[in-house]
Amino acid sequence: MFVFCNENRTIIKILFWDIDGFVLFYKRCEKGRFYWPKFDVSADGTVLISENDLNRLLDGLVMEQFVPKKNYAVV
Repeated sequence: MFVFCNENRTIIKILFWDIDGFVLFYKRCEKGRFYWPKFDVSADGTVLISENDLNRLLDGLVMEQFVPKKNYAVV
């Protein structure tokens, strides 16, 4: 399964192979944008995500693996 996003992050396309051909899902945000992670210029932009992260992305939420973690110090 491959997930693509346009430059404005308002459209997501999902491409995958079914039993006898490709299936293309297309989702457009009417308001707001999808949260799409930012990558380094040196990276190729490929990220493996879980089914849960894909569902969060399609719901307009931040994917769990990209939620900033808070570091707490024990005093």
